[in-house]
Amino acid sequence: MPDAQKHPSPLHIPAIDVIYALYVQRSSSILTIQRDGILLKLTFDRGRIVNLWSNFVPGLSLGEYLVEQGQITPEDRSNAFEISTEQHIQFGVVLLQQQKVSPHQLFEGIQILARRKLDRIMGWESAIYHLEHLKAIPANQVILSVPMPHLIFRGLKESRRAEQLSEEFGRRMHQPLVQSRSKAFTVEELGLSAEEQKIWALLHHPRTIPQILEGVKIPIESLFRVLFALLSMNLAAFELRKQTGTIEFFDIIAPYIIDELDAASAFISAEELVATAASESETGPHGPLDDFQILKATLARIVNDDTFFENWAIEPAQSPHTKPEVIPLKSEAEMIDELRQHDYEKTGEIIRPKK
Repeated sequence: MPDAQKHPSPLHIPAIDVIYALYVQRSSSILTIQRDGILLKLTFDRGRIVNLWSNFVPGLSLGEYLVEQGQITPEDRSNAFEISTEQHIQFGVVLLQQQKVSPHQLFEGIQILARRKLDRIMGWESAIYHLEHLKAIPANQVILSVPMPHLIFRGLKESRRAEQLSEEFGRRMHQPLVQSRSKAFTVEELGLSAEEQKIWALLHHPRTIPQILEGVKIPIESLFRVLFALLSMNLAAFELRKQTGTIEFFDIIAPYIIDELDAASAFISAEELVATAASESETGPHGPLDDFQILKATLARIVNDDTFFENWAIEPAQSPHTKPEVIPLKSEAEMIDELRQHDYEKTGEIIRPKK
């Protein structure tokens, strides 16, 4: 099957399900989204996705890919898998030790496998662009360096409402909301209901979702409609400005992902970030920096700080939209050991890929 072939994604996850999955995740390193029998697991470290797995595409394994490409035989694959299981070492390392594949062939196989996974499971058009760093770990998992907002961005993109809002605001939007906050639109222009207006007002002060829900006794759907509006306006701004080649959508939506969803307890408001950065550096290499440039630079420092996302924790809530699998918190060593020893046979609802 050609790698360039596109596969329709069956995993259309509404944004409310994605955000709710984040909402109940708390401090676990594994985020699970389950919908209509489709299970998606993302494991991440310090706010970055480091592994993506789903039961939708069984059999997408490195061993099978190498056999498919004629680089190893089925017997080579079985032998390497047995050794990796017995000695608790990586499957790819065994192949390298046996000189069945070169390091280049192994890396290329992992890279193409990751692209296939992203293509089939998530349908990300930008999958190749975002495969920044890849390497194998025990049980043939794949490390992907993908910023956490990608997950929410994908959920929003699957939401018809969010796309409608992006289209509507895109006709009138001239500056990103991170620079002008709510000044670009009035409540009347947004067409919000009375209860949604209350949320809109709360969102323009440092607030977390738990604080908003505690302060305003309203249906949770109204809250997400306002979040759609906020994020969609930023997506629309991105569409208008991306032609310059200097702005990524992450730069635009990151403040709201972090601020409104309280991705880290140490986060301060966008205005404070701008003020802090401005006091540290009044000018750039090409003259004075505007608020957006300052905020962008400050956010870049935050997301590159390995300690920033260590305190990720969001209080749980109830939602009728999805019931994620409850996964007990495990240490990294425990998870790796479990991956090493698991036989990857079918277990319950989870269809695990075989070597």
